[in-house]
Order: sequence, then structure tokens, then C-alpha cells
Amino acid sequence: MKTARRKTTKKSRTQKREKTLIDPFDYSQLSASFSKLAKPAQRGLLNNGIRTPADLALRTVEEVTELHGIGPSAMPILREALRKSGLSFKSPKVVAG
Repeated sequence: MKTARRKTTKKSRTQKREKTLIDPFDYSQLSASFSKLAKPAQRGLLNNGIRTPADLALRTVEEVTELHGIGPSAMPILREALRKSGLSFKSPKVVAG
């Protein structure tokens, strides 16, 4: 018993071509310290003006964890990048009560 084959249409060929496109995002702006991060985390940093560990050190942990793409697996990599640069996250402001 033969199975009917679907004809490849022009639209489906275009869709296949689109799937093979390389991510158009420019990651070269990011410090090599962030290269182990997943692409969504790298995009989250870039979209928020964080390109180097020095840029990252201007933010608190809370600010960074709220960024799109930054999850639990990204934090150890970010902390290590700061440590290697002799930096740390900005201390959160303490509100006097």
C-alpha cells in the first residue's frame, strides 16, 4: 500500500528556507565572558545595554533576574564573569524604616 506524498509547494519551500536562516542578532558586541550563556540570555543582556561584566556590575541581582532570558542557569555564569573581572553585582538599596 502506497502512502500519498504531498506535493512540495512554493510556500513550504520558503518556510524551509526561513528555518535554516542564521539568527540575525549581532552577538559580537557581547564580552567573551558571556559566551557560555544561552542565546535568549545573551539577547536579554544586549537588549538591556549589558555588554561587559562592568555593565553587569551596575545592576543588582534582582534587576538582572527580571531580564527576559535570564533564568537560574544563567546566574552562575554571570557571577563567574563578574568574579573573573574582580567585580560583583550592585548592592540593593536598603530602605531605612
